[in-house]
Amino acid sequence: MKFSSIRALGGAALLAFYGTVGAVQAEGADPTVLRVALEPAFPPYCFVDDGRVMGFDKDLLDAIAQELGLKVQYTTMSFDDIIPSVMKGDYDLGASAFIINAERLEKVECTDHYTTTGLSLVISDFYAGTVNNMRDADGKTICVEKSTLSERFARTLKKSTIKSYPGDEVNEAFNRGDCQITINERLFQSYNLKVGNIQDGILLPEVYSPHQVAFVLQKGNIELTDKINQGLQTIRKNGTYDRIFDSWFTVDVRTREVENKE
Repeated sequence: MKFSSIRALGGAALLAFYGTVGAVQAEGADPTVLRVALEPAFPPYCFVDDGRVMGFDKDLLDAIAQELGLKVQYTTMSFDDIIPSVMKGDYDLGASAFIINAERLEKVECTDHYTTTGLSLVISDFYAGTVNNMRDADGKTICVEKSTLSERFARTLKKSTIKSYPGDEVNEAFNRGDCQITINERLFQSYNLKVGNIQDGILLPEVYSPHQVAFVLQKGNIELTDKINQGLQTIRKNGTYDRIFDSWFTVDVRTREVENKE
């Protein structure tokens, strides 16, 4: 099942499906279990396929937990709900390609970054040769994911009509012709073109707003944040990180600095 199919079940059905996973409150929680909240529709970072949580974030956390002697419980929810749930202590950690920024650091702890990426445009075949960069896109209708850097970045295009959607509904909107341009995280765009979740699209080469991606934890939980960082450092050193990265991505962004285009 493609991740778009499970997403179509809606938040209530997803929560019911995963109702037995990670629903324990912080008080009395098993200290040997890492309770993780993630969005089920942001491949290749995290998604659900045939009822199984999958993705780069999930594989990294499994490897980190193994180094720390922890088990992991995953709960899926909307992107907007992850940080509030982590702030309340309902979950130990949030994972869904969270960007490290000053606003976020006021609410939660961020681990060391585990990859560097940026935003890129996917255009329809209709715009091939006429839209080659962000400047060309100004004045066009653009689809973005709600409450993300992509949306904030798109709204700097004063002449464009911006349509916001939850999760992978951005892809569905593009596929049915609601817009001919999407702006999203580059590796997300590349993966979805590869597996056919974005149809008849072209990924433009330029990268905008380069940023670092991390896991988020409850503000003040320095002990667990340090442990996660320790586990991440270990899997970087022993080669596990590289093996996981190469299993999901074809573009190497581990050390490459992406250029910020205007």
